[in-house]
Amino acid sequence: MPAPAIIYMTPGNTKVIQIFGLQDLVSQNFLNSATLQATLYDQQSNPDPVLNNISLEYVAASEGNYQGIVPGTFNPGGQGPVAGLLSGYTLKISGSQAGVTCDFEIPVQIAPRRQ
Repeated sequence: MPAPAIIYMTPGNTKVIQIFGLQDLVSQNFLNSATLQATLYDQQSNPDPVLNNISLEYVAASEGNYQGIVPGTFNPGGQGPVAGLLSGYTLKISGSQAGVTCDFEIPVQIAPRRQ
């Protein structure tokens, strides 16, 4: 499975977004030179100003693995500290390689930082 079923994110913390084993479903070939970008959308489909068009880079010598870094300035909606889980966010990852396209929508929950 190339994308996780759900992602938990914490404001003010660096996060690595990972995709494993990205492949063309028709040819079964791994996509090792795709261009992938990730954007987080809130409950009203507004893009997050920080997690917006984050590039996911190919992990060298892997079979279709990619990762991108969300900066520690990530703070969805400019909110203060998160008291509990915030739901309704969606991470959209889009990409292409030589005419093969991919689009993922992954539910995201924003969680408070735990000590």
